[in-house]
Amino acid sequence: MMGKLRQMPIKNERDKPSTGKDAGRTRRLNWARLLLCCFLAYNLINIAGQEFQLWQLRQDLRAVEQSLTAARQQQEILHNEIERLHTDSYIEQLAREELGMIRQGEIPYAIGDVEIITESGKRSHSSISEVADAPIIRKNTH
Repeated sequence: MMGKLRQMPIKNERDKPSTGKDAGRTRRLNWARLLLCCFLAYNLINIAGQEFQLWQLRQDLRAVEQSLTAARQQQEILHNEIERLHTDSYIEQLAREELGMIRQGEIPYAIGDVEIITESGKRSHSSISEVADAPIIRKNTH
């Protein structure tokens, strides 16, 4: 039984061995498929990169918009401050709070460690005091 080999029956056209024209066409189809797959892979990678760049640009845009909103709010605050600086009452309030100035005839009371500068330039320190005719009272910070 070992002497004769039998050829298996071919069930399908695809199962036939490629010879002649069929072999060339199969090679061309394989190259075409390979080129098509490479083209599709390149385009997918390119599109994914562009989508990532677009995502980054949108993130940057959100950050810039938030910064712009904060700058506009700050601008509004500063505009209101400028308008208030044109009023006498606000200027007086700032002079009292930030410079420690008092009106003529007022008697300032200082509680805590303060440095008192009189009109003559004389300085004195006190923990609790009543000072008449002192135009400026400054709090010590040390």
